[in-house]
Amino acid sequence: MAICRKIEKSREEESRIRKARTYINEQKLKNSKKVEEIKQNVVVAKFKEKQLKQQMKYKLAQANNSKNNIPLSKHEVIVSKYKMQVAEAHDEMLQSKRCCARI
Repeated sequence: MAICRKIEKSREEESRIRKARTYINEQKLKNSKKVEEIKQNVVVAKFKEKQLKQQMKYKLAQANNSKNNIPLSKHEVIVSKYKMQVAEAHDEMLQSKRCCARI
């Protein structure tokens, strides 16, 4: 009788261990998918930031190279517009990095 109880206990323990391992593996898989998604968001945000900076440089160069003189206020408008967009893109990237660091 005592041997049968020990065998039942060991089977129950094995079952609990198997369930725990399965749960842990499922959680690892979920987290790895989340991390991969967040890393992808970081890449997209970096690209967006870089693209906006290039657009700003292009617009300023285009304004400087135009035949008619463009007033300084127009330059300031172009710069402020793109700086704001670049700052937003940079914030998105930082948020994504923070989320990745938490996981």
